[in-house]
Amino acid sequence: MKIIGKPKTRTLIDVWQSLNPTDINEILIATAYVNKKGFNFIKDLIKKVKTKIVLCLDPSVTDWQPLEDIIKIGSVECRYYKPTAERYFHPKMYIIKYKNGKHSIILGSSNLTHGGMKDNIEANMYFEGLSYSDAKDFLDYFSEIFSKADPLNMNAVNKFREIRDKYIDNHRKWQGKIQRTKAKIFTPPPTTLLTSEQTKKVIKILKRERGKYIDWFKKKNHCKDRKRHIDNIKNYASHRDWVKLFDNVWSVGGLRRGALARSSVFVSRYGRKAFRTRHEVSVCLADINKSLIRNWINHIQRKDWGNASMLHLHGIGDKIQSELFCIYHGDEYGIKNDKSIRAFKYLLGDPKTNFSYSSYDTMPYSYFNQLLNDLKELYLEVIGRQCGSISTLLELDAFFWYLYGKREELKGYE
Repeated sequence: MKIIGKPKTRTLIDVWQSLNPTDINEILIATAYVNKKGFNFIKDLIKKVKTKIVLCLDPSVTDWQPLEDIIKIGSVECRYYKPTAERYFHPKMYIIKYKNGKHSIILGSSNLTHGGMKDNIEANMYFEGLSYSDAKDFLDYFSEIFSKADPLNMNAVNKFREIRDKYIDNHRKWQGKIQRTKAKIFTPPPTTLLTSEQTKKVIKILKRERGKYIDWFKKKNHCKDRKRHIDNIKNYASHRDWVKLFDNVWSVGGLRRGALARSSVFVSRYGRKAFRTRHEVSVCLADINKSLIRNWINHIQRKDWGNASMLHLHGIGDKIQSELFCIYHGDEYGIKNDKSIRAFKYLLGDPKTNFSYSSYDTMPYSYFNQLLNDLKELYLEVIGRQCGSISTLLELDAFFWYLYGKREELKGYE
């Protein structure tokens, strides 16, 4: 085994350039991202060798141009995944099957991009001279993910091209806006996902509702009540009182009841009539997940969204997790609940049109959370902080509650 990647060893492009196509029977590539420069490094080689490629159509990274080239190469069969709420295709694996029966495998951090192949500081494990038995698990893994992916054709490329071009256009508009607002106190973050038109629309709504919202916020005692909510959750977590913790997480109230009633794990233990009240839901959640909750809370306290999300917790979705992340890290993580989802639809419009996701509910939390942070900056610019004892994103959630209460008079809310 060798390490491939800067700064001390050769890069992935060095490996590809050392390969002799006459020695190779087949090349298998599983990569999250592809761009034009990265693909050009291997283009001449795979024209001469039977190749299978499976990749991710993420408009924020993958280029559409190399996809057209891939389709035109007769020796290449390509399939793809699209990002969804349930899955994100993210492997980086390259398998070279030689005519003499040996295999080479590269596993690590390098995508099929210019940076991944040449310029970035990457770390890849390079295994050479493997027998079939040593490579079998990797070959089986590739075969499985390849078979479950969708075939890449020109129709898929054309649709992706429209999404990719729209993403780039929005990004460029924001870059121009940033340059024009450098002298202002408020500068939108360069990674914002909002278009300039969406920003104007949100600012207009915030200015229109500012006075009424501030009065509502004070009358509803949101500052005091939400501070108490945060303190309660942290106290219950520290004392491992999981039932009370779930009782106090707003998202438990009805959001997961239907999922629990359909879950064979819950129904086999409690029956179908065990979910009549919010407290009963909390008892079930605490009981069925008791062996994992402690680790889960530890991940949340450490701001480790990845490991927290990987734990197989029954009945606990990203809406509940997002609320707990907001409680502990509310200046970075916001809440994805029904009110924020509907508020986004009113403020920003159809997500399928704007962000290529079918709904805000199915949008990956990482993407949704970026939108929350983008709106937080606009909220601060127009309305400003109303409560210094709670996090900014928790205060933004109060504005969503305000909009939700006005949903009947707000045209286009639903």
